[in-house]
Amino acid sequence: GTVDDAKWVSDWVKVAQHYAGNDTVIGYDLWNEPTNYGKGSNWGSGDPLHDIRLAYERAGRAIQAVDSDKLIIAEGSQDYSTGAPQGDLRGVRAYPVRLTVPNKVVYSVHEYPASVAGSNKLSDGQAYCTQMKSVWGYLVMEDVAPVWIGENGASMNNAGDQAWADTIILCLDGMVTADQQPPGGDWWMWDHCDGCGNPNGALQADRKTVKPEQAAVFTRMVQRTRGKAVGSAVAYGNQVSRALGVSVQLAAGDASNPDTLPAPNSDSTTAPLATATTPALAALQKQTAASIAEADALIARVTAGRGK
Repeated sequence: GTVDDAKWVSDWVKVAQHYAGNDTVIGYDLWNEPTNYGKGSNWGSGDPLHDIRLAYERAGRAIQAVDSDKLIIAEGSQDYSTGAPQGDLRGVRAYPVRLTVPNKVVYSVHEYPASVAGSNKLSDGQAYCTQMKSVWGYLVMEDVAPVWIGENGASMNNAGDQAWADTIILCLDGMVTADQQPPGGDWWMWDHCDGCGNPNGALQADRKTVKPEQAAVFTRMVQRTRGKAVGSAVAYGNQVSRALGVSVQLAAGDASNPDTLPAPNSDSTTAPLATATTPALAALQKQTAASIAEADALIARVTAGRGK
């Protein structure tokens, strides 16, 4: 490409300078879906040209010099050939991202079903859950570091997507104890896009009405206030998860009645998708129009570089 490492770091510094002090911006996701094919991005090799962990450190430290409050989001390199299509974070235990300001790194993966990510990707059953725990879940389960699922989602119009949703929700709940939050995530995407294939967006053509087949999944991912987590890394991870949350939580939560949606680790996580969130859907539909307006206002504030 035409952008070298110095230019990439410089560009991020300019972005950080622009949003410094703006609390509508939570963090910076430094590299979207890096890949490890051929001479791609690896993790922990020490090669300054290909070790993406070192790149994250260079950019992260430069960002913190001008904006020390934001989270630094570090994605693992995607590689189907090594069994880590969502982003390989297996090297983080031995080679964590080291920044000047501590406790600001959030690791990230993208979790999609085979209908989105390709037929050779595991996306349901115990084998899929085991793979997730091996590639990144251990960071949460062993109190190593917080992880954010930066992208996940599906059109939810086939049996494979349904099986994926059941698996990922139960697997995420199983990574933590009953008084802790499971990893937070971002449902792709909060829009309507029939021409996009899969995922095709969580909204119907009017861009106001939520598609119930997708809401039946992401409402089960909405996080609720729970007991205090044990362990500093898990506590920090839960704080980060609540801050980042699920992108569609903007319309899914009901501040006046937080119990309208099922809590993580509740019995509702084992209910069939079609019937698990009927009370939640009614609340969701009521709030959608107001939430879209709120989201538009938020985007306007961010674009203008102003705080709340």
